[in-house]
Amino acid sequence: MANEQNIEALERAKKLVEEKISEMELSLNHAKETARRQLQEIEQALLNAKNIQSDTREEAFVSATKNQVTEPVLSQKTETKKVEPQKNIQKKTETKKPVANKEKEKFEILEKALKNRTKGKYPVEAGNSGVKHTDSEVFIYVIDDNALQLKVMLEKFKNTKSFKIAKGFQSGKECLDYIINHSFPKKSMIMVVVDYYLENNPDPEEAVTGIDVLNQLKEYDPDIEVIILSGSDDVDIAASATHFGAISFVKKGEDDFKKIVNNMVWSIHEKQKIRKKLETKKMVKNLGIGMAVAFLIIMALYYGGILEILRRM
Repeated sequence: MANEQNIEALERAKKLVEEKISEMELSLNHAKETARRQLQEIEQALLNAKNIQSDTREEAFVSATKNQVTEPVLSQKTETKKVEPQKNIQKKTETKKPVANKEKEKFEILEKALKNRTKGKYPVEAGNSGVKHTDSEVFIYVIDDNALQLKVMLEKFKNTKSFKIAKGFQSGKECLDYIINHSFPKKSMIMVVVDYYLENNPDPEEAVTGIDVLNQLKEYDPDIEVIILSGSDDVDIAASATHFGAISFVKKGEDDFKKIVNNMVWSIHEKQKIRKKLETKKMVKNLGIGMAVAFLIIMALYYGGILEILRRM
């Protein structure tokens, strides 16, 4: 009799264990499917990272374009590169950490700027879509207190292939107020062309220059890119423009508009590379967290099932 009871108990235990094994197999299959999807996403992220690397092949062309349109200030940088080979090696070793910090700072500035850009009260007027090198919508604003020159510049933009839509302002304040009060797409780029000499200000005590406007725009949104345009080729003005973060300083002349467009193309290309890196970094981080959570769930189900079986036995 006792032997029959033992047999029945063992059969019940066997059945219970088989049920638990079946449940665990279902859970494991579900976890495998989740992990497989995560792996596919990681492979996509890796592909994106490789695409970013392949973008560097275009840098030679873009850099050449940049060199053609920059003014004397940028050419001075080339002249100051005469350093002994040994010193160059030492410099590279010393600047590894600052370069990484600079990239991290760019990511933080970009995230903050794009988030802040969506807070305006009114929807912004449409920008330029389908621009080369980026899937972002590009907004172009021109600031010139001379109404005739402003109109001419806007007409030139209308005749371009990629930057047909441009909006004009006769003061930096008007432009900044417009940007602050309008909500932009989170995925957007803002380019501003500002004349250095802004003389038609009703209040002489508040007269500003293109450099002042540059500082005001950068203070509100560091991701805004600015080109300073001037009839003067003063080296000090050009140095100030680049020092405070302008894309470049362009002297007015026959080919000034071509230089403006080429500098915009170069800037968009560089900004898009940073945005791709940021997106890939976020994706890899999220996938890593997802994989860790999935692993913990699998382990919890596995050990939890075993403990339950032992408890019931």
